[in-house]
Amino acid sequence: WRITQCMANEHPMYYSTGSACDVKVEFEDWESKYTPGSWDASGLYDTMEECCIAEFWFDIDGCLGDSPRDTTFEFSFDIAQLHEPTNCQDADIFANAIGVGIDNVLGGTSTAEVQSVGCATISRNYDTGNPECGGCISGTFIGDYDGRAVNLGDATGIVTTISGIITTTSTTCSDAACFEELINSAIDKFSTSVTDESLTDAIIAWAYERLPPVKQLWDTWVVTTSFDSTTGTNPFTVTADSTSGLEVTVGGSFDINFDFTQVTTVADLQLL
Repeated sequence: WRITQCMANEHPMYYSTGSACDVKVEFEDWESKYTPGSWDASGLYDTMEECCIAEFWFDIDGCLGDSPRDTTFEFSFDIAQLHEPTNCQDADIFANAIGVGIDNVLGGTSTAEVQSVGCATISRNYDTGNPECGGCISGTFIGDYDGRAVNLGDATGIVTTISGIITTTSTTCSDAACFEELINSAIDKFSTSVTDESLTDAIIAWAYERLPPVKQLWDTWVVTTSFDSTTGTNPFTVTADSTSGLEVTVGGSFDINFDFTQVTTVADLQLL
């Protein structure tokens, strides 16, 4: 479980505040985010819905209404002088270090989840909390046992693409227009950090500060013309591709009634 705790410790999770569910990234050393056994269950969840169902089963709709909502957008950029990882542990180290750098420039309530480093993809097994890798490193895990990434030598001329998702949480936005402004602000701030090289500075600073340090990132830089992003998902807007949200496109009004006492799992909630 210590491996689980260590490698999951930069992943945002939802938890009960006593009156609603909130989200945070930083946890105390004793907190393990993924605890498959019941004896050490931490009460931490990957989504607000899971938290509300588990912690506020007696008032799920009230929990959902009082808890912060979030919006996401996908991003990509290139890093020069970085080898692609050769195993899953290295991919996890690179992804977390770069993600912390992104978080440090965005600040506030925005968190980054790096999902690919070059040809390597990385996700998280929600039953165990352990990272799972695909792409060119599918089936690999340990590179070395000291927590350091493998040194692959000179990376001159190598450019590696980084991609992932930014999640921005708000406790105050209550309509589509507010979240649209929030999305655009986060994208603009991210884009500026690439072009003015502050993202490069933030990634390198954390690569030095992290224990053990990530030496493979010390001489890298973010290519200033490489930033790209998708349009963010708005929790208050429904499109053809939406999985959630509500947008009234005609005049008038209507009521929607749900019996949340019948909702006991995330699958039940998704069916509504």
